Amino acid sequence: MQGDGSIGSAIWDAATRIPTPAQRNIFTISSGTGRTFTNCNVSLNAAQKLALDTNAIGVVDNKCTDRLNWLRGDTSKEVRFTPGGTFRNRLTTVLGDIINSDPAFSFNEDYGYGGLPAGTPGQSSYAAYLTSKASRTPALFVGANDGMLHAFRADVDSINGGKELFAFIPDGVYANLSKLTDPAYTHKFYVDGAPTVGDAYLSGSWKTILLGGLGAGGKSIYALDIGNAAGFAASDVLWEFSDATDLGRTYSQPQIARTNDTLNPWVAIFGNGYNSTSDKSFLFIVNLQTGALIKKIPTGNATANGLSSVVLYDANNDMAVDAVYAGDLLGNLWEFDLTSTSASAWQLANSGDPLFTARSSLNEVQPI
Repeated sequence: MQGDGSIGSAIWDAATRIPTPAQRNIFTISSGTGRTFTNCNVSLNAAQKLALDTNAIGVVDNKCTDRLNWLRGDTSKEVRFTPGGTFRNRLTTVLGDIINSDPAFSFNEDYGYGGLPAGTPGQSSYAAYLTSKASRTPALFVGANDGMLHAFRADVDSINGGKELFAFIPDGVYANLSKLTDPAYTHKFYVDGAPTVGDAYLSGSWKTILLGGLGAGGKSIYALDIGNAAGFAASDVLWEFSDATDLGRTYSQPQIARTNDTLNPWVAIFGNGYNSTSDKSFLFIVNLQTGALIKKIPTGNATANGLSSVVLYDANNDMAVDAVYAGDLLGNLWEFDLTSTSASAWQLANSGDPLFTARSSLNEVQPI
């Protein structure tokens, strides 16, 4: 962006700076554990391997290895190469389209935790953590409809600017991954949610965490430790959360929060999104370190519903969230009370009633 608001010339194009397949650092999560995405028998659990051994129409063709290599960027089995080419052509780039995943930048941001109340775990060490950030590689994170969250170098004064640092394939997209290789493929969403980045004090040290959802691409939320994006490892994959009944397509952008509960001080908070199996509206709060469910708060029994992205509110400036606000598909604006020091007491505010219901001039509800 230029000083006058106009758009200047491109500095780099990430689509042209994807490393060769052998050099790419691609990771996934298998049975709750981060793994390198390199080998069907080592990287994947049985369900994931079967998904890549199955073609787009549901026939098991045992081509997991070829599909895994295609997803890594190998073009040798594409239709344009004969004999034997059977997979979809990618003529310009192996990077998938980016539609609804707004990018998140991470470098040396100060999230203000030096201002935590004196004696709060991590308060006295946050300044040193900020100093350590200066040696990081700036990175840009964005989800794409090739099944991956991508991390790109975000510096502008390096010949490596725009180069992919690593990519991550959530478990929640495996059911549709093989469809990407089909020559008759028509567009599907995969990692289409916008990621969130922030600092948190976990297990006695400060970390920079990325939370992401799949948007229209699936029904899960994942967490990565991105403090060293240039040296990201399988152990930096923290967790992926799903709920077969009440978590819908994760349009709700997850948020990182410090709470008033000393047993669960750092959490991820998100609405349940849309098209869940129960078709109802819920607020989810999970442990930021482990992904374990802390609290699931329903807003009622109405169906054809789902909770949207949340807004957090700190009422007394102690850097702990006291209230959460979110809208739903039935036009309701909800407030959730998180003031208690016990997560078991977190609940709907306003006596369980919505703060507001949006309606048209014809009294029809308007989704928020």
